[in-house]
Amino acid sequence: MNLKKRLNYVTTLLSPSFINFYLKNKQTPVADALTYVKLKKEATAFLDQYQVQTTSGEKNNVIWICWFQGVEDAPPLVRHNIETIKRLYPKQQVQIITLANLSDFITFPTFLQDKIDAGLISYAHLSDLVRVALLTKHGGTWIDSTVYFTGTNFPGYVFDAPLFFYSNTQQQNRAIAASSWFIHSDTNHPILVLTRDLLYNYWQTHDTLDNYFMFHVFLTIACDHLTAEYAKLPRLGNVEPHLMGKVLFEQFDEQHYQEITALSSMHKLTNKFSKENQEKADTFYQYILNH
Repeated sequence: MNLKKRLNYVTTLLSPSFINFYLKNKQTPVADALTYVKLKKEATAFLDQYQVQTTSGEKNNVIWICWFQGVEDAPPLVRHNIETIKRLYPKQQVQIITLANLSDFITFPTFLQDKIDAGLISYAHLSDLVRVALLTKHGGTWIDSTVYFTGTNFPGYVFDAPLFFYSNTQQQNRAIAASSWFIHSDTNHPILVLTRDLLYNYWQTHDTLDNYFMFHVFLTIACDHLTAEYAKLPRLGNVEPHLMGKVLFEQFDEQHYQEITALSSMHKLTNKFSKENQEKADTFYQYILNH
């Protein structure tokens, strides 16, 4: 490649249009780091004048699970996960959030609701907005519909702490501090309130999502801004809860299953799989659906 072509190549990589395309379409530590820098820079003025939430939090034992279309139309794995949670936690209220009942629990700012109604916000990101709005207003425990439970053997702080989420232990991706598929919180926890407010502030001036993991990036920015609050949080890594998902469509092995469930009673799975995988016989997936 001659010098002129090299310069053109570098110029393209550094152009705002290419960077924006990269941020929106690449889910990598580099893209997340660039998103972190971009969003934090945009939010500088907002953070400089931000008044930290000081309202005392209240506990709530409700479990929030979201399937916008209603459980009746949910995939088998989602229905199974919900029934398993209800069986393991009979004393806790399990509230399913749908598009039909969402307004019974939270109300978004008008500008944001208008963008939701206009179809500018995907269901995936809407669920991010819903979880942070529910937890700040009501407290309780958010559990993604793709989370499978094999028991209730958790450290006490998972449900007792004012705020708990699984920490991201991948050193190559420091722009994302935590997972969002399981969050337990008192009402009005400062970190979640700031995360919510950062999201609302973003959508006041944007009509598109910068990064699929934007909720996670704003959560990290909130943790970095409220260092004293973040230092109080218990830490539990998110590696073990992902192990089952990595073997979901492999041939079932009882010993391996027992090894995984001994490491974690909570397992982050996925609904994104092919019909071919779904129909494979004697897999971990098939075992889970039948137990």
